[in-house]
Amino acid sequence: SCDNYLAKLKQPKLTQKMFRCADSWITNFENWNVLYCFLSIIVVFVYIILTVLGSFPKFIHPQKLIRMIISGIVQAIIQIICAHIGWYCVVKKEGCCGR
Repeated sequence: SCDNYLAKLKQPKLTQKMFRCADSWITNFENWNVLYCFLSIIVVFVYIILTVLGSFPKFIHPQKLIRMIISGIVQAIIQIICAHIGWYCVVKKEGCCGR
C-alpha cells in the first residue's frame, strides 16, 4: 500500500470535481488526502528554507543548522506516515472497521 500511496503522492490532483464532490466519497477523500500530504511536505521545506535564510548570520554552530534540517525532514516523514495511515484506513479498508 505504501507504493500505491507514494505513486499518488507524486501526482497530486486539484480539480473542480473535488470541490463539487462529484466523485465517490472515497475518491474525494483520497484526492484531498494526497493533496494535503503533498502541500504539508512543501510547507515544511519552505519553512526550513525561510528559517535558514532568516537566521543565517546568527548561525555560529553548524550543529544548529543540521538539527533544524533534520527536524524538518523528520516532520515531513511524520506527515507522510499520518496521511498514509488515514488513506489506508479509509480508502484501502473502506473505513476503520472495513465493510
